[in-house]
Amino acid sequence: MVAREGGATARNIVFLLAAAILVLLAYLGGQKAYEDYATGGIGYVRAVDQRFDDAMDRRARKMAFFAFLRPVVMAENRRIEGLRRNLIAMRTAGLTAAWVRAAAKDYGIAWTGAGTGAEWKALLQRVDTMPLLLALAQSAIETNWGQSRFARQGNNMFGQWCFKAGCGLVPGKRASGKKHEVAAYDTVNASVRAYLKNINTGAAYRGLRDIRLQARSQGKEPSAIILATGLARYSEQGSAYVDKIQAMIQNNRSLMLDASL
Repeated sequence: MVAREGGATARNIVFLLAAAILVLLAYLGGQKAYEDYATGGIGYVRAVDQRFDDAMDRRARKMAFFAFLRPVVMAENRRIEGLRRNLIAMRTAGLTAAWVRAAAKDYGIAWTGAGTGAEWKALLQRVDTMPLLLALAQSAIETNWGQSRFARQGNNMFGQWCFKAGCGLVPGKRASGKKHEVAAYDTVNASVRAYLKNINTGAAYRGLRDIRLQARSQGKEPSAIILATGLARYSEQGSAYVDKIQAMIQNNRSLMLDASL
C-alpha cells in the first residue's frame, strides 16, 4: 500500500514538473511565437508566381489556384495557433508576460494589470484561426482565381481596401468623391496575414467571431459554411455574397482540401 502511494506521489510530481516546464516554455517562448513572421518553410510568394497554362481547363485552373494559396493560408493559421496555444497556457497559469500585453494591444483589447477574465475571453476570441475552406473560397471570389489586377499587381488576395493616398491601387470604377484604394502588399503571405487580422479584429465581423467562439465552447471545429454567414458586411452584396461563398465551398470542397484529387 505504501509503495503504491509512493508511486502515485512520484507520478504527481512528474506531472506537476512537466506542467511547470510547459508553462515556462510558453512564458519564455511566447514572445517568439508572437513576433515570429516566418513562413513555415514555404517561403514568401507573389501572385505572379502562380502560373496558368493556356491549355488548362477550368478544373485544372481551380486546382492550380488552390494548390498555390492553400499552403500560405495553412502557414498563417499555424502561426496564430502557436500564439493562441501560448496565450491559453498563460491564462491557465495566471500569468501575464510583456508579450501577452503586446498581443492584446495588437488585437485591439484593452489590457489592465494581469488581465481580467473578460479580457482573456475577448483576446482568445480574436486570436483564432479561420477555416481553410472559407479563406480559399473568399480569395477565389475576390480575385477571379488569382487573376485580378489587384492580385497580380498588388498581391491582394482578398480585395481589402486601404484609405491613405498611395497605399495601394486605385479602382478603375471608383465612385466620384471616394478615396479608398485596394491595398497592395509585398507578398501573398502579407495579404493573407492582413486578411486574418481584419476578420479577427474588425467590428464588422464580430458576429463571425461570436459563432466561432460558440463552436469552440462546445468542443467543435468551426464550420466554414456556418462562419460564412458572418461575412455579409465584407461586401456590398450582403447576403448574396454569403450565398456565393457557401456555393463556392460546396462546389469545390474536394479541390480545396487536396488539389491532387
